[in-house]
Amino acid sequence: MRAFPVAVLLLMVPVCAAGAQPNRALREVSVVRTVSGSGAEGFQDGPHGSFLMPMGIARDAAGNVYVTDAGAQRIRRIASDGTIVTIAGGGELNESGTWVTGSYRDGLGARARFNRPAGIAVRRDGDIYVADTFNHCIRRITAQGLVSTYAGSPEEEAQVDGPRTLARFVKPTGLAVDADDNLYVADLSGIRKIDRGGNTTTLPSLGVKPYAVAVFNGPIGTTIFAGDRYGIVGRPPRVNDPSGDRRFASANAPQGTTILDTNGNRPLGNPAFLAALDENTVAYSDVRTNTIRLLEIVSGETKIVAGPPAEDASGNTGGYRDGPGNVARFLAPMGLARSGDGGLLVADGGNRRVRQLSRFDRVDPWDNLEDPYPGIGANPGKDEFRIIYAGNSYVWYDTYWDDSIEGLLQSNLYPCTSCAPQTRLRVIPAIRYSLAQIQALADVAVRTGFYRAVVLDLNWAMVETSFNPDMHVQLDQHPEVWKDGVTRALAGINAKLASAHIAFLVVSHPTPFEMSPVESAWFTFAYETKKNDHIRSDTAPVPQIGPALNEAVQKSGAPLVNVWPRFYAAERSAMRRPLFGGGDFHLTQYGRELIAAAVAARLKEMKPWAQASGQ
Repeated sequence: MRAFPVAVLLLMVPVCAAGAQPNRALREVSVVRTVSGSGAEGFQDGPHGSFLMPMGIARDAAGNVYVTDAGAQRIRRIASDGTIVTIAGGGELNESGTWVTGSYRDGLGARARFNRPAGIAVRRDGDIYVADTFNHCIRRITAQGLVSTYAGSPEEEAQVDGPRTLARFVKPTGLAVDADDNLYVADLSGIRKIDRGGNTTTLPSLGVKPYAVAVFNGPIGTTIFAGDRYGIVGRPPRVNDPSGDRRFASANAPQGTTILDTNGNRPLGNPAFLAALDENTVAYSDVRTNTIRLLEIVSGETKIVAGPPAEDASGNTGGYRDGPGNVARFLAPMGLARSGDGGLLVADGGNRRVRQLSRFDRVDPWDNLEDPYPGIGANPGKDEFRIIYAGNSYVWYDTYWDDSIEGLLQSNLYPCTSCAPQTRLRVIPAIRYSLAQIQALADVAVRTGFYRAVVLDLNWAMVETSFNPDMHVQLDQHPEVWKDGVTRALAGINAKLASAHIAFLVVSHPTPFEMSPVESAWFTFAYETKKNDHIRSDTAPVPQIGPALNEAVQKSGAPLVNVWPRFYAAERSAMRRPLFGGGDFHLTQYGRELIAAAVAARLKEMKPWAQASGQ
């Protein structure tokens, strides 16, 4: 993670996202169907085969699906027609008739023995790796079905790094493999990495007694997701310590690990197994609520894509039903893997079946926020009118897409009665921290013609980072220090965009310490002011920043939406609603609604889409 001073870090959380762009016509809807398993209790092979308790699931490059049948102590393969074949493991049912007692033995096919096999992964050479939980080791299965102990030992339960034959593990459960064939093991001692040469290391402080792991190979490296006793942790590429982790805690996490924001404590559920969808999005099964969910680690957005809409449950939501996501029912869903069509395969343990979620549209509104060309990878239609909404973290922080400024703006502009037929208005968020970066964005807009309107979210934080980038001390707020610089920068941006017939609109709104002591009280409690004098708002002189900022915009010739009056009216209301979060200084949903409504009204007056279509 970039090294920013505290105040800048809060405003400018760095992101590197991937996925589809926001589009209100798209929906994260999936259809669930059963692909294998009769539901009968057993371990019969064949086209109508059965499972005892499918737990882990993986898919190889050729499309073969492999399942760890933890109840049967077997590794099963599923053909494209749903036929089940046992490739390794064996043993008879115990006295209860519902479980095969675990044991340990290497060997060929049915001679091998496992003790609750869980996570499973396939390397590029086709060899299969299994987290053999109660044997405390990683097993390898060749194409011929030969099972050997790859790492760890059933004789010793410990955290020992080093060569794989000497390494030791503590109840390994999760397993994943990256593009370089590194194996990642989640055991109760941490997230372990076994490289292609067999050397085992422990990734520093990634998860607290983790039991699940998933990886995504992106253009700048591998993102690692860990499911642990407190929730889910995401570690971005090139981050080697917990300082850059993104943690999202489940409801049972101890105080201090729960993520709080302007929308309150967003329920994560109880993650069991993980599957990475992109650099910032992980799917996970929730055994307690019998659901399949998504977590996007930039904004913290969670979503149930299949199963009942339950925040918490204790098994009473379980069932078996195929159909659309909200209709479908699972019973103790566990292992997840990507299917060939981009959907998800689910080891539905309690239903003794393997289910599949059809491909669904990934609506990731924070895709490529910092990219030079935000939104350009979304295969835009020729009749799409793209409005880029640029600014610092007020653009995206502590918000879902539907209640973000951009999402609300796009919703307010629909339907577009003054647009040409077939025209679709699309708002694209972009993180830009300074006026210099906005100037660069204007260059991109002119050069590519991809954006037909640019909206700048202008607030004191952008002024401060534009003229005081190091933030070692607080920028002098007197207008003489920054006002003329703002005017010159905006005048240049406005002229550049106007030359290419690209609409430009500046939105001016307060930040909390410009509203009232109530809005900024949190700063006083949260920080030691001696170390962070640059964010002291309780003692800093507060001149009339708003009027000076708006005057600077007007002098530049750029169109202005002044949201200050709306904020002050809300602040003075007898039925006051919060405009900024009590846990930080970003906007509440109400504050975002005020801005989005004002911007939408002004754009409807300007009708830049009509000018673009020649109306």
